[in-house]
Formats: sequence, C-alpha cells, structure tokens
Amino acid sequence: MPMNKGKIGFLNNRTTYIDALKGIAICSVVMAHTGAGDLSFFMGTIGRIGRNGVQLFFVISAMLTFSSLERRYQNDSGARFGTFKWIVKRFLCLAPLFYIAIVMYTIITGGSQYWLGSEGNVTGYNILSHFTFTHGLYPHYVNSIIGAEWYLGVLAIFYIFAPVLYKIISSLERSILFTLLCIMLSSGINVILYNRIPQVEDSYIYWEYLVTFSFFAQLPVLALGINVFYVLKQHTLPELKEKRLLSYTFLAITLMMVWGQANGANRLYGISEDVIFAFWCVILIISQSVVSIKMIDNVLFQILGRYSYPIYLYHHLCIYFYERYFHFDAGIKTLSWLIKYIFVIGFSLLIGFLLEKLIDEPCRKILDEKFR
Repeated sequence: MPMNKGKIGFLNNRTTYIDALKGIAICSVVMAHTGAGDLSFFMGTIGRIGRNGVQLFFVISAMLTFSSLERRYQNDSGARFGTFKWIVKRFLCLAPLFYIAIVMYTIITGGSQYWLGSEGNVTGYNILSHFTFTHGLYPHYVNSIIGAEWYLGVLAIFYIFAPVLYKIISSLERSILFTLLCIMLSSGINVILYNRIPQVEDSYIYWEYLVTFSFFAQLPVLALGINVFYVLKQHTLPELKEKRLLSYTFLAITLMMVWGQANGANRLYGISEDVIFAFWCVILIISQSVVSIKMIDNVLFQILGRYSYPIYLYHHLCIYFYERYFHFDAGIKTLSWLIKYIFVIGFSLLIGFLLEKLIDEPCRKILDEKFR
C-alpha cells in the first residue's frame, strides 16, 4: 500500500532511516558493553548512556509490530492467517539465531556468571526457558546465558499481547492514555515490590529485574513505540517549505536532551530513566521521518541496522574471545577501547552476515511460504 500523500514518511515497506536508527542503537549497546563508560571526557558520557540503545530498539520494535499487525488485518488473507499464526511466525523468525546463540554461549562461556548469581551454572530449566522464550519471567534466567537476552524476553511477552493491544489501542489518543497508564502501573509495581526484594546474595539480580529487565519495567517504552506508529500513520504535516529545518530542530532537541540525561539531568518524579530516554527516541524517529539526514541515515548505519539482531546476540561472544585471546593494550585507554570496539563490531557483523545468509534467510523464506 503506497504512502498517503502529505503524511510523515512512514512506509509499510522497510525504510532506510529505520535501519539506520537500529544501527545507531546497536553501536550504542556495544559501546556500553565494551567498556566505553569507563573512558574520560565525553566518550565516557556517551558510553554510559549507550546502554539505552535497547530502549531505541524497543520503540522501533513496538512501532513495527503494530505496522505488521495493521498490514495483516487489512489484508484480505488476514482472517485466514489468524492471530495465532501471526504470533507463531514472530517467534519462529527470532528462534534460529537465538537457539544457536544459546547453545554456543552455554558451551563456550558457560553462561553469564554475574547474572547467574548463586545458581552458578546454566541448568536444564534455564535452557528450556530460553528455548520457549519464557526466560523473561524468571529473574535468574532473564539475562543468564548470553548476557543481553532480556530484550528478547520482554519482546516475547509483548508479541503475545500485541494483537489484543492493537484491537484496543486504535488511535493516537488511546495510545497516549495507554502510555500514561503504563507509566503509573510500572511505577506502582516498583513501589509495591521494592521493599519485598529479599536481602540475600542475589538481591542485585532481583533489583535489576524489577527496574530494567522485566516486561512491566519496559512496558511504558513499548507504549511510546505505539504512539510513534499512530503519529506517523495518522497525522499530517502542514505544507512546510523547510522540512529539513524541522528535522534538524527535532534532532538538536534530541541530542541536547540525551546529553543532559547522560549527565544526570532531565529527571522526572516517578518515571524511570529508560522511559525518559525512550521519549527522546520518539522525537528522534519523528525527526528522521520528516527528512532523514546523512549523519544518521547513511550506508554504514543502514548495514549495521540490517544485521543488528545477530550483532546483538553475538557481540558478547566476540568480547569474550577478544579479552581471552586477542587483547591488545595500546598504552592509551581510549585507543585500546577503540581497537576492541572495532574488533567486536567487525566480527559480530561478520558472524551476523554469515548466519543471516546461511540460516536466517532460508528459514524466513520457508516461513513466508507456510504463513501467508
């Protein structure tokens, strides 16, 4: 279905700026995981905020999920396809590369010891929870094998509820109300459960699960992604002659607010830093939908974005191998980090490219045939 004339540039097909934003998100996440937060000056500030690249992923994922559901329900074959088949296809699209990652990390690294806590090692129940995408329901399992799979744990729960939410949240007004309700629900759950966290060896795991890794902690972020879907779908821009100026203005606001948040500003009572960051992600996406600019929408970020899923899954493995076998000390902390960063990005991209071509693409072709 062609894009309606006059609407913000939201396409049913893939758009390059979406891939580019995913590329920026994965670069940010890898920066955080490779230790950029320990650097001095502005690099350390950027590195510390890099962990919030996951919130950009969540906002984009929610937006694209609703876009997928709209195409499915508006298609004549939507009734035949069914909600259940849509959900099954979502999980099967994620499964091949995720399952391979689970096996590889379990064999090579033995899991993420920090998040395993007192459990000490990966158990059969842990692996089973990952293979069934239910690891997001268990604090000890949510991040315990790959060290970053909590994103999929939250996304899996969202996929289950997304068709129902799509039927209920049918407008921008409803999506805004839903977002406010989610913020209150998330804050309320935190208040109720905060003092119930057991004071044991693994208290840090329960705390992180409560404030970051659980579905309810990220539900307001996903809700903001639904807002973006309706903003880009329903609302038109006035006939502005200088849309590029508007895009630059939105982008400048985003950069200033993100920088302020990285330096401890922009706090709001009862709203988590993840949710606040997600709001800046919303403005960033809208800015690029008005007019995408080369600083963001370029070939490098587009490529990294197209392979962001396998990079996300396998970059911790590349970090493991670098630190174990290839570690190089350049004598300058920033340069040493940069070498590590390029190594991790480069090799995880290579792994992603090979797995996409050899496994993921053939599997997706089969799924497209079976789940028309």
